[in-house]
Amino acid sequence: MDISGDAEKIIISGSIKEESPLKSLLINGNESLFERSSDGKYEFLTNVDIEDMDTIKIVACDDYDNKTSLVYEINRTETT
Repeated sequence: MDISGDAEKIIISGSIKEESPLKSLLINGNESLFERSSDGKYEFLTNVDIEDMDTIKIVACDDYDNKTSLVYEINRTETT
């Protein structure tokens, strides 16, 4: 994930396809709000503090405590 070298916060949005009800969504350990869309996917939009961070970790957990996680490396580009 390429991010401007001096950025301290970014906005992350996405969708999650999950058959079971989604119980929680954590981004870098912080609870993120989500809602189910008309197509059945769960959508989220959140501000993430990335100051002094090298990665962004997203963890989704369903009602049965099944967890899926993704880790994105932060690639700092030139400063603005």
